[in-house]
Amino acid sequence: MMRHSQSITAISPALVAALGEMSDIRKGREAKVPTKAGSSYTYTYADLADTLRSVRPVLSAHGLALLQSASSGEGETVLISTIILHSSGEWIEMEPLSLPSGRSAQETGSAISYGRRYHLLASLGLAAEDDDGASARGRGASQPRAPRPRPVTPMAPSPAVARTPSEAVIRDRIGDLGDAGAQVKQAFVAEFGRLVDLSPDRHDEALTWLEAFIAQNGIQS
Repeated sequence: MMRHSQSITAISPALVAALGEMSDIRKGREAKVPTKAGSSYTYTYADLADTLRSVRPVLSAHGLALLQSASSGEGETVLISTIILHSSGEWIEMEPLSLPSGRSAQETGSAISYGRRYHLLASLGLAAEDDDGASARGRGASQPRAPRPRPVTPMAPSPAVARTPSEAVIRDRIGDLGDAGAQVKQAFVAEFGRLVDLSPDRHDEALTWLEAFIAQNGIQS
């Protein structure tokens, strides 16, 4: 549950004004991913630095600042916290986001970076959009191969703690797509099989493919 200072009479109008001046984050970076068939495809994305670079000036202009921290949660998880501060001393703290911490320092670092960006966007009610306002289809980018028709095998229920941060993100991304999730799930199963059966060392590859498939097909959550 969200927490805040005893009074929010100063931070509330400042935050409303700042959010009114913000736009969704532009995806200014591009990655190229090889496929199993020997071809490749590209997708655009916005990283944590892009996100902070976009929101900090607007927040600062209204006397606002962000504080984010990472701490150990229950089991093998990491908790991401985001606090919005106002020059008056008032503050709003968002409910922490819990993610699998991973099996190595690199995986934990990736989980923290992803969690900070995801929590920041959610806290400010923002999303990420393509840098030119169009999906990769409009730029003539190659598409992931269309899945062959086959019965859809539902993904197994998410375990209490996902095996890797990427596995947790895959489940969250598909779950956030609503009605479009069935289409994405069908394509994912056709490409990789059931997520629960997929080897952990392929989770990063699967997440990269998923993000590209969503972007290149213009799927909105």
